[in-house]
Amino acid sequence: MNKRLFVGVFIDNSIFDNKLNQLKQDFDKATIGKWVEDYNLHFTLKFIGDFPIPKISELRTALSEHLTDYQESLVFSGVSVLPNRKVPRVLYIDIQTETNLLLEKFIIIDDICSEFGIKKETREFKPHLTLLRMKSVANSFYRYLDKYSNEYFGTLTNFRVELIESILTPYGPKYTII
Repeated sequence: MNKRLFVGVFIDNSIFDNKLNQLKQDFDKATIGKWVEDYNLHFTLKFIGDFPIPKISELRTALSEHLTDYQESLVFSGVSVLPNRKVPRVLYIDIQTETNLLLEKFIIIDDICSEFGIKKETREFKPHLTLLRMKSVANSFYRYLDKYSNEYFGTLTNFRVELIESILTPYGPKYTII
């Protein structure tokens, strides 16, 4: 028996004031897709995937030094898409830091997870906050993308890294801190 896990950080959307509401109103005019619920806003440091339940406590212990609070400014600024502008599937806000803390934590967590047989990440680490998973976009989408490409949304001055279970449901994912 397995649980679907990732290491990530939940984001309190109050740091965004009403800027997210305006962004949603604009992009709703130009996209069809599913917005991430405000209570589910997070960014992922390491996606683990299906992991054996009997080994979760061992994994949590190995990660425990890094599952903690951090005093570091995370700046949410600039909207972009994945995988690229020609085929936009995910709308996100970029996360910038003053130091390399997020990259350093990603590397350490990726190394620890690899000791448990979890495949190391091959893609470049790019901290981002997923907002919308898109099925289609209208031509006006690119106008809004350009409008928000350098928009400042807010700064988080501290955060907590968590080991999180993700249960997929027909209504969207349900996240539980382990």
